Amino acid sequence: MPEDCEAAPASGQECNPAPPSTSKLSQPCIEPTAHYDLVIIGAGPAALAVISRILETRPAALYTEDEHRHLHFTHRQRAPLLIPSRLSKTSKVRPTKVTPSEGCACGGRIKILIIDKLGEGFLGLWRRNFRALRISHLRSPMFFHPDASDFDSLIAYANQQGRAERGEGELPDLIEILGVVGKEKSKHRRKQQQQGALEGAKVHVNERDRRDYFTPSSTLFEEFTRQLEHKYRVQSGDGCGESTWPSVSKLFEDAEDGTSTAASSETLVEGSASTDSNPLTTVKGVVKDLVWFDGSDRTVQDDLGNHSPGFLLELADSSAQTAKSTTVISAKAVVSAVGFGGVPTIPSYLTPPVPQPPSCGPGWMHSSCLAWQPLPPPSTSDAHLVVVGGGLTSAQIVVLALTTGYAHVTLLTRGHLKSKPFDVDLGWVGRYSNYLKMQFYQTDDVAERLHMLRAARNGGSVTPTYAKVLSRLQAAGKVEIRTHTSIARAEFEGKWELGLRTSADGGREDTVQADYLVVATGAKIDFAGLPFLQGLRRTHPVSTVGGLPVLTADLEYRRDVPLFVTGAYAGLQIGPAAGNLGGMRDSADRIANRLLELLALPEKEERKVREASETTAGEAAPANSNKGRPKKEKHFTHFNFDLLSVEA
Repeated sequence: MPEDCEAAPASGQECNPAPPSTSKLSQPCIEPTAHYDLVIIGAGPAALAVISRILETRPAALYTEDEHRHLHFTHRQRAPLLIPSRLSKTSKVRPTKVTPSEGCACGGRIKILIIDKLGEGFLGLWRRNFRALRISHLRSPMFFHPDASDFDSLIAYANQQGRAERGEGELPDLIEILGVVGKEKSKHRRKQQQQGALEGAKVHVNERDRRDYFTPSSTLFEEFTRQLEHKYRVQSGDGCGESTWPSVSKLFEDAEDGTSTAASSETLVEGSASTDSNPLTTVKGVVKDLVWFDGSDRTVQDDLGNHSPGFLLELADSSAQTAKSTTVISAKAVVSAVGFGGVPTIPSYLTPPVPQPPSCGPGWMHSSCLAWQPLPPPSTSDAHLVVVGGGLTSAQIVVLALTTGYAHVTLLTRGHLKSKPFDVDLGWVGRYSNYLKMQFYQTDDVAERLHMLRAARNGGSVTPTYAKVLSRLQAAGKVEIRTHTSIARAEFEGKWELGLRTSADGGREDTVQADYLVVATGAKIDFAGLPFLQGLRRTHPVSTVGGLPVLTADLEYRRDVPLFVTGAYAGLQIGPAAGNLGGMRDSADRIANRLLELLALPEKEERKVREASETTAGEAAPANSNKGRPKKEKHFTHFNFDLLSVEA
């Protein structure tokens, strides 16, 4: 896709500017409290994938297994490059001394701030949803995870922990995804079948790939991600293992009186042999607004006194009581790692169309509310609950309702109840997914890409396992599944009276009584509606298609605005799997490549840092005959995005 297509929104939504901003950033001569090289908005799996890709020295996307072994050997032999992260003068985070082997791949060159509304660590909301719905296993295969170091690191972790066997329990940590192995075929195999070299009725199972098509338990995956946090030292700077990150007001409370525990930049450079610190700072809060200065009339200043184009961000606490007090920081680049879940899709029969409709009310709730409040228990022994939706979440709510004590559950779907292993077709998930990805990448028309996205997902679906569970419950009389059915009217007076219309019966309407209603209708796809983008949209508009932004190939908001977008909102560039764990890892690869260019140190500072590291590493490394020759240091590993992943 051409990188300048954001300037031509003919096939999508027009670039309508946002209304005038009333934020603190519109005030003239506002000074930031602190400066960061990179700010990541969100702490879900997409954010963790970006952090892993930035801090990983040997990302799996770039190297084969043999190259990994060689790089691991050479990395252990060379002297470490100790370049400390510079902490803001207003930060309360104390520098911690670590051994050279604990230094990150970025060498401490950059400072990163991760801000999350929940503030319960990485994947906090993810874990809340899994516990609320009592999800025992993920839907994704073993090679879908946020770790950039190894394509098979989740399998390796399961083996290391002795949890890779099927086990004797009813629900082992690894469950095979049936109907997958042998279904996907390589290009060579498809060609052989077309030539009649193989029997058409015979399905050859590639046992080498069978291990990939197991789904991990939620407990195993949670422990795996916790291990990633420990590996990359991404816990809060106020103390490793804190269950809640510090709030914005707490983190920057020393800004006004000027107190700081951080050393000066000169001291850090001179003492780089013995001082290193975590380049990551985590904070609980929200981004209210952000503006971009391109350097023509205003710049931002980093901790070294360098002026460059950058962002100003207005941060606030998540709590409503303290949200009125805001803090302004600056950054060179920003990553938006938020998903669709911010604004749930509420049917019109529950609430009138308003900009921000409530997600729960008397007698009903949206499925997104389950992360914050449990499903209300039934008031009678014969209580009836109705679930609206045809995706996996709706099936999980059906099982949850029966477990909670509801006697009968009715599931309403607009179409067929589809069953497939993944939320997208297998061709987009398997190891031979490059075939479909190449077709997608070669399509320049964003409207056609959107059509391919929707066709690959084809609406909601349930896994074969849950399809069998629903079938058993339906046979037992506990569940009624009504397909091609929608709610035409809904009235609540202590109980629901729902008018159901079935398209298969010519639009015939009948009435159903229910005690409670749960709508699992997903979230609104509206990138332009994200609150923190309203000011940026006014000054730097971008086109959207189907609610998705038209990004550059590097997932930038625009080529002249280094706001990166990862997760499901990157679908027009990554493909249908953008919102999955594997697509998030692909997005992280693209973002890291562009950050290599944006976050480079100025030549003067690069020389100072290199000379300091050579001095401190003189005894650890043998003399180099080419020491005097100028050599460019890379902050991240280079990635060529004209090539597809070597692992897929």
